[in-house]
Amino acid sequence: MAGRLEQLRVADPVITSLARGYSNSDMVGQVLFPVAEVPKEAGRIPQFGKDAFKDASTVRAVRAGSNIISPEGITPIEFTLEEHNQAYPIDIREREEAEGSVPLQMFAVKTAQDRIQLAHELRCAELAQTAANFGGSDTLASGDKFTNNNSDPVAIIRTAKLAVRRRIGRNPNTLLLGAAAFEALSAHPKLLARIQYSQLGVVTVDLLQAILGIPRVVVGEAIKVNKAGVASDVWGDNAILAYVAPAPQPGVTRSIYEPSFGYTLRKKGYPVGGTWSSADKKIEYADITDILKPQVVGGDAGHLLFDTNA
Repeated sequence: MAGRLEQLRVADPVITSLARGYSNSDMVGQVLFPVAEVPKEAGRIPQFGKDAFKDASTVRAVRAGSNIISPEGITPIEFTLEEHNQAYPIDIREREEAEGSVPLQMFAVKTAQDRIQLAHELRCAELAQTAANFGGSDTLASGDKFTNNNSDPVAIIRTAKLAVRRRIGRNPNTLLLGAAAFEALSAHPKLLARIQYSQLGVVTVDLLQAILGIPRVVVGEAIKVNKAGVASDVWGDNAILAYVAPAPQPGVTRSIYEPSFGYTLRKKGYPVGGTWSSADKKIEYADITDILKPQVVGGDAGHLLFDTNA
């Protein structure tokens, strides 16, 4: 059946353009796992140990030998990408009644992409909330939880920040907070005392960046709904600190050879969009396909603060 559908699909540049241009702001997984393109669906990529992040001496004395780079900090790991696909049905009567086909296609692409991006967000959250994927992690004791008014969350986060710096020689540049963790920080009296004279008087992401000295702070707001209709947070009451490779200059492709906590490996040329019709030609499907997978490649560059709330 899958092979038959591949034959029936017709590549659609409009749908492909809509798919590549769409992004759900609630999804923050790609902040920790930025996209890096790979040419094949399977292969080997570098895995970075702590030595890969550290600066080395480059000075060479007269008549001395070359400074040879030790490859010990980089070891190859295998990857296999996964195809994610969603097709949204559009009845020909709906298309005829709509004022132009593009708005209807935009809705179809948004619906399909939301599902694909949520699946990716769930996978990112699974990797980023598993202690074994990190060079260091802490489960907060009751006295240290962000919901305890006597705790010191700034000191706790700064300690985790220092732990990353000591492992890899670089400060983490990213902090991802689960929605519950951010809400607890926002209501913490010690945080509020720090910003009582600010213009807003409330804890914001921008203020956290300034207080913690972390260039990028994001909050995981995504929600998942199970088969029983029960909603829950994708990102739990956790705080994830990581060094993530900075975004390249405009027009420059991100490289998997740049040390980083993680990457989303995506097959070059994806996502793609197309259309295909039902056998009776009454239903047209806006079809979106993406081939990608998030992967931790530098666990030493991350630190997990687990169970921040009571």
